[in-house]
Amino acid sequence: MSNSRRAYHTEDIYTKQDFIKENEDSDFDSFSPYNQQQQQQQREQHQREQFQDGDVPLNPLTQRIPHTAGKIFSNPIKPKINPDLLPSPVDSLASQIQQSDANLNADYILSTLDVHQTSLPSASIPFNCTDNGYSSPNLLRLSTYAIPATNDLARSCQLPLGMVISPFSDRPASQIPQIHSFSNSQSGPPRCTLCRAYVNPSVKFINGGKYWQCNLCSTHNAVDDDYFSALDPHTYTRLDREHRPEFNFGSVDFVLPRPYYALQPPPPIGFESAYTETPRPPTQLSRLFLIDVGLQSRQSGLLHTLSLTIKDALYSSPTPLNTPYVGFITYDSTLHFHDMSAEREVPSLMIVPDTDEPFNPLARGLIVDVNASKHNILSFLASLPTMFRDTNPRGSILGSALTAAMDVLREVGGEVNVFQSQLPTDGLGGLTERDPAPGGTASVSERDRSLYTSASTWWSNLSESLTDAGVGVNMFMFPYKYTDVGTLAALAQYTGGESYFYPKFDPARHALKVRADLTRIATRALGYNASVKIRCSKGFHISQHHGAFLDRSSDLTMGCVSADSCMSALFAHDASSLTKGWGTVAANALQSAKEKDESGGHGQADEVHFQVAVLYTGAEGARKVRVLNTMAKLSDVAATVFRHADVDAGAVLLYKQAAAHVISRPLGSIRDKLIDRSVQVLVAYRKHCAQSNKGGQLILPESYKQFPILTLGMIKSKCLKGGAVASDVRSHAIRQTLSGTPYKLLQAMYPRVHPLHKGVESVPEFIRASYKRLELHGAYLIHNGELAIIWLGNHVDKQIVKEIWNVESKSQIDQRLGVLPDLDTPLSIALRSVIYRASYPNPPSSIPVLIARQDVDPTEIEVGNMLIEDDNNDGMSYVDHICHIHKLINTQLLGETRMADAADAATWRTW
Repeated sequence: MSNSRRAYHTEDIYTKQDFIKENEDSDFDSFSPYNQQQQQQQREQHQREQFQDGDVPLNPLTQRIPHTAGKIFSNPIKPKINPDLLPSPVDSLASQIQQSDANLNADYILSTLDVHQTSLPSASIPFNCTDNGYSSPNLLRLSTYAIPATNDLARSCQLPLGMVISPFSDRPASQIPQIHSFSNSQSGPPRCTLCRAYVNPSVKFINGGKYWQCNLCSTHNAVDDDYFSALDPHTYTRLDREHRPEFNFGSVDFVLPRPYYALQPPPPIGFESAYTETPRPPTQLSRLFLIDVGLQSRQSGLLHTLSLTIKDALYSSPTPLNTPYVGFITYDSTLHFHDMSAEREVPSLMIVPDTDEPFNPLARGLIVDVNASKHNILSFLASLPTMFRDTNPRGSILGSALTAAMDVLREVGGEVNVFQSQLPTDGLGGLTERDPAPGGTASVSERDRSLYTSASTWWSNLSESLTDAGVGVNMFMFPYKYTDVGTLAALAQYTGGESYFYPKFDPARHALKVRADLTRIATRALGYNASVKIRCSKGFHISQHHGAFLDRSSDLTMGCVSADSCMSALFAHDASSLTKGWGTVAANALQSAKEKDESGGHGQADEVHFQVAVLYTGAEGARKVRVLNTMAKLSDVAATVFRHADVDAGAVLLYKQAAAHVISRPLGSIRDKLIDRSVQVLVAYRKHCAQSNKGGQLILPESYKQFPILTLGMIKSKCLKGGAVASDVRSHAIRQTLSGTPYKLLQAMYPRVHPLHKGVESVPEFIRASYKRLELHGAYLIHNGELAIIWLGNHVDKQIVKEIWNVESKSQIDQRLGVLPDLDTPLSIALRSVIYRASYPNPPSSIPVLIARQDVDPTEIEVGNMLIEDDNNDGMSYVDHICHIHKLINTQLLGETRMADAADAATWRTW
């Protein structure tokens, strides 16, 4: 039996690896449900004999379920199937964290030269990585590091082929070399004349160093005289290689000259005749705050919260700000521009009542330095909660405020942070309530999918105009009722920004999270006026992109790009190459490489190279291009392709692709497609890789054994699940999925559950996300990267409550609090440490911590939704999901067998 796969019996679903030692003399297929039932009865009888009547310990699995959340468990788990033996993401996660997590083990360092020979740590773990000529998987991660050499092999394997790109990731933080040697040149860094790829460690210098061969398209490019260097006669590398970062590191930043400057955007409609393309000199990023000061914002306490949190983000963060330039515009039914010039003793206010043609009335003083104008900024923030208490606004004019903000930043670019608490019904682009069931009471199948995207072309055009101007929008939404998140979040998505959602805003619960999110925005790595180009070796092409950007042909345009930005790309074999030779250009290259190896030659023909170029203006005011490079081997063996596949990257690719389809396809068909993809992957492995095709077995590849549970997690997410889901909630979930990093998405697919009642040393451990694992006397931390809930059973020990909240009983816990008390008890320290690692590099308060007391708090509903191995979220349990997949696999294999038999019979009849 190969170690690279697992075999499961049709009825028992037991692993051979786990039972072969215990049953060396038994046939694996003899394990029957009847035999297991007899053994279970014998164990129960033995237990009854050991305890007197009344002393038998309670088994919570035979009592009522430990929570009352989610869909009623209508299809009990079959006793013949042992769920413990089904693969789970938490099986080895604790040991991986201890070994690889940069916060726990700084000595673990992965070399990028080893990513092709070893299994990568989970993408949910921040691990240290040494750049030895290829980019860190934290920045650029492939779905497999052995790519099928032919399109036929790729279709046979059914694995997703693509990459997950987080170009500014700081999980963990890494220093990207800054190359300034081309900033004053006329042409910038050396690039291929054909494919326009940038010079990188994988290019080859030939003809004594006078030419270099592109590693993507094999074009020979002349070396400029001022860039020439002789070659080492033994290694054929440049003698100055050690002094050239572009030849030593897979990830570099080239500081660019004037020809790479962004162009000024087109003027407003009606002024096109006066427009000429002129370069925009890079400047430090300008950040605008647009604050809704309407009645809802005042009554909910939002303005008071913002006055404190913005102050803390600007002046109390231990991390330096990414830009010192900020400005403030407030709005209700009119626009308010705040002049905070440093020479003023107090800030001044100018009101613009014209909402149809808004403009900036301040020649100067709107964008100011946070330090030079500190006294005015603090004065404005202190007066913000009461500044507009005597006004009686009729509505919200967000569209007009955004138009004014674009007018302010049109010639320089920057970032806009919007704080909106209600549906913007007035001014430009005024919205109406278009959801017939805004509370989520109607079935999703009855909804119009247009609810998940922009309500009108006006908002789509505004997104394009903002992106052209190099302006990114972060949308903070604090709704008490329907706010058309589909429109507002789409604006953030297409400009490269992010959306933040605080439904039923409560200052006591959400204030710390708002502060954490604002602090993250003000301090994270950031660029603006950005575009992304992905290139790959000859014989392949990029087929799809998914993420937060504006997709224009082959270039992805973004108003801003940050450490939290993540996009995905799928690649495929070139269709034009399928007619060349026996396979593809890639296959022919692989054959050529084998011939060279046999003759003692060497080359790169068996490699596929990828390069991601992010052209952007840094927040500090320099025009740069971040170049990421990686490589994968070609393979004509399906087993090799599966062996080097990365299930984390593959799952993220499919999840983003599914989220992108929500606005255009029925949810049911998307879920069916995900299940079908699981079936096709496992069928492919069984047909092309498994050593035994014995009937009645479910065979899982070692690299993709978690794929079924991750697929189930996608199906049960708020983005894709069935049932009644408010359109605002689903719209936000779609945007979070499209822009989410692998770390966030993997936790969303399978939330983490930590036992808190088994001792401090057990807190970092994980248990399966199922109600069967919860005990009535237990306490558990359950989190999914965005939300953490502590579930307390009815019989939880009071000492646990005392150590976490410093109260005598669980009835005294303030359920409105969104953060744990900072107590010096071992349990509190261990618990807050887990939350810190879950939120890293964001502040710990970015993940609200709620309380769910059994049969008391409504948050138990959310707990039930996060236990995805159960029958909930309008979906089946993990065990039923596995059985369903196995049934589909057997059906497909049986159908193929019958078709083959029919074809053979037809052949005999013809003969």
